[in-house]
Amino acid sequence: MGLKPGAPDGTYFQKVPLVGITPDPSVTLTLRKGTMPRALKFKDDVVMWTRRMAETASLDASEMVFVGYHKPTDTVKPDWDLSGGVEDLQLFWMVGYRVAQADTPPRWKPGAEFGRMREP
Repeated sequence: MGLKPGAPDGTYFQKVPLVGITPDPSVTLTLRKGTMPRALKFKDDVVMWTRRMAETASLDASEMVFVGYHKPTDTVKPDWDLSGGVEDLQLFWMVGYRVAQADTPPRWKPGAEFGRMREP
């Protein structure tokens, strides 16, 4: 194809700095309304992260605005197009039907990456 290495060290590989963020599992987020505190436990009640790369990150006496992210609703609107969901269900049904009607259970292709973890 005529491709040549383009990395500064003359290889095909480019070194990219990566950053890992490991939150302290014992951390809590405490919300206060007036004098009433409510502690939210990490992973059970709240998931926190930051894009700011620093040794620590904290919020202290900060204001919070709830924007209603993922607000559940039982309202079905007539203009919703559910055809994609119908196609998915048809596909799932057809795959399940073919697996159920087959003489042998499905098997991984020889050499498949995930097959090694399942096959004896």
